[in-house]
Amino acid sequence: MKRLVLVVFACACSSSSPPIAPKCDIVTSGDLDASSELATCASLVTDDAGTTSLVVDTTTADLGRVRVSIDVSAAPAGGSLSAQTVDTWDAIVTGLGDAGCAYQAGSDVIPHGNFALEWTQTDALPHGTIDVTLAVHSPPGSTCGASDVEYLHLTF
Repeated sequence: MKRLVLVVFACACSSSSPPIAPKCDIVTSGDLDASSELATCASLVTDDAGTTSLVVDTTTADLGRVRVSIDVSAAPAGGSLSAQTVDTWDAIVTGLGDAGCAYQAGSDVIPHGNFALEWTQTDALPHGTIDVTLAVHSPPGSTCGASDVEYLHLTF
C-alpha cells in the first residue's frame, strides 16, 4: 500500500510547466554603442495572407525603438535565413538622442543592408540570433556619427 501511495503521489505532482520565454539581449555597435536586456522580445506573427514573420518590436531607454520583421515562411520551424534568401524584411532603430538619427535596413530600403538569422521554434516561442547591418539616415544638418553603418545583434 505504501508503494502505491508513493507512485500516485509522484504521478500527481509531475506536470509539464509552461514554456519559459527566452530572454532577449539587444546590442548595437558602430556610431551607437548601447545594449539592453529584456525578459522577451521575439514573436511569430501570421498576417491575413498567411505569411509568417519573426518580429521584434520594443522600446528601451538605452536603444530607443528597435523593430525587426523577417518573413520566415521559407523556414517556418526554424533554420538559417539571410537577406539573400528572404524577399521581405525590414529593421529600424529610432528615437536615440536629439539628432533624429535613424538606422534602417530592409528589402524596400536603399541601401538594403544585410541580416543573418539563425533560429528554432520550441513550444511556439522563437529562439535564436539575428545580426543586422543597418544604414545611418541622418536628417539634414545633423550628425549621427563617423560611420555610415550601424550593427544590431539580437539574441532571443
